[in-house]
Amino acid sequence: MNRHMKRTQLKDAFYELRQVHQLTLKEVGERSGVTESTVWKIEGNRPIRWETMHLILTLGFRLKTSDPNYVRIQELWTKQREEKAQKQAEDYNRTKISPEERAALKLFRAAIKGRTSEEIEKITKAIERAVSKIESL
Repeated sequence: MNRHMKRTQLKDAFYELRQVHQLTLKEVGERSGVTESTVWKIEGNRPIRWETMHLILTLGFRLKTSDPNYVRIQELWTKQREEKAQKQAEDYNRTKISPEERAALKLFRAAIKGRTSEEIEKITKAIERAVSKIESL
């Protein structure tokens, strides 16, 4: 039971640990004092709080914090959180717009407010033509 896990994803390592202990999702939840759906979240690659994971590992699997499996799950949980934070930062930077772009969007929204879809399409095409002319300069 105390073998080292080789998995590199939290969900896979957790599933392997559960299989080694021969426990169902429900049994892990009952032993940990959390719902089965909380345990399922881990295997579904959904984030959970570390406090909850700690309860599951110490009560559900009866692991000590020095156990290599506990340490491995903790490392993978941290890695998952870091990757999520990195992705959120990248998404934010990708969607971040300059003050000039923000002003242009504000003007565009004001110009199309209350207009029909045909009118909006004409305005959009006019803008596309203007942009094309500017780019050809």
